[in-house]
Amino acid sequence: HIILMGILASKISTNSKFLQYTFPKQRSVILERYNLPLMEAVIYDRTVLSECMNQTITVGDLEYPDPKSVIKYAEELKSDAQKSAMEFEILADEVLTGIGLNK
Repeated sequence: HIILMGILASKISTNSKFLQYTFPKQRSVILERYNLPLMEAVIYDRTVLSECMNQTITVGDLEYPDPKSVIKYAEELKSDAQKSAMEFEILADEVLTGIGLNK
């Protein structure tokens, strides 16, 4: 049994004109044309998301992938990472509330 909580808007541009004009239209199309619910959480396309995934560690002459969660990356580094981490925390809260585990 699968319950559709909603469509998650992800990889959304942070461009102010896009957010002001295009994004609201895209959201309304999903509601009107497809009659699907939209989640309140939005994950914006930020450089920091690829930075935290593209971390490496060097052992001798070899480089190994060492990805970090955006939340852990935010604790260690940048304010932009903190914005992304907050977006994922909002998403997690919405999901937990949606399945009844968050009050």
